[in-house]
Amino acid sequence: MNLKEYLEFKLPKKKWVTISVSELDNELKEKLWEMYKKTYGELGIISHSSIDSVIKDSSKLVWFIDVDEDPLPDAFIIYKEKSAANKINLLGTDGSDIAKKALLQKLFELLNSGFVVEASVSKATKLRDIIKSKNIPIIKDEKTVKKIASSNIKNLDKEGIFVRLNNIGEEMQKQIFGTLK
Repeated sequence: MNLKEYLEFKLPKKKWVTISVSELDNELKEKLWEMYKKTYGELGIISHSSIDSVIKDSSKLVWFIDVDEDPLPDAFIIYKEKSAANKINLLGTDGSDIAKKALLQKLFELLNSGFVVEASVSKATKLRDIIKSKNIPIIKDEKTVKKIASSNIKNLDKEGIFVRLNNIGEEMQKQIFGTLK
């Protein structure tokens, strides 16, 4: 699906729509990348070099939602299937408060139904604190954490916090939240 087809598709307002990763063309991928950079760039934690470094064959679906007057997507979530749980590997918004609210509502729904997300322990990010405030379970079991995050994690502590390299080679402290399949 290219951006023109997407716009002609006319997303229903305020409803999440599922699109297969294989349907995304370069224009639509660029829109995702812009939202990702807007979401994480302000925090200084862009951990991917390009949208294609995230959207791989293992990524399954993209959820889009349009919550404002223009026909463009305002928030998205991309996930990939893992044996232990469906792992959300990228999400973002256009920066508007209404899009952020829609994204968080969908995220909480998913994290309570067989999905997980790695959240940065960095003080610069609020996502971990927001998730913790909703009492979303923390994945602490080393075997499960390795299945979800990577077998190359280091220093897993009793709270489920670990260190791993991000996609551009920087060490980050992370914690996994959600529910298993």
